[in-house]
Amino acid sequence: MYRRAVVPLDGSPVAEAIIPFLLEIAGPLDLEVVLLRVVQPQPPQVIEGSRHVVVEDVEARRIDAEEYLAPLAAELRA
Repeated sequence: MYRRAVVPLDGSPVAEAIIPFLLEIAGPLDLEVVLLRVVQPQPPQVIEGSRHVVVEDVEARRIDAEEYLAPLAAELRA
């Protein structure tokens, strides 16, 4: 039998619609629920005629993902 459910979430209501179902089955089935939000890296932007390359703040995107998942995880733990 399965012991873990990996739930990919993208922030949309459609993706989050699985959460009520998980709340119903995770406890009785003794499932470990892993919430996953993939932070896809963006390629650096090279500005034509400039020596500068703009690199996005990956750490800020990671923090945003954690802040999004934290309340959902708290709801599942409760």
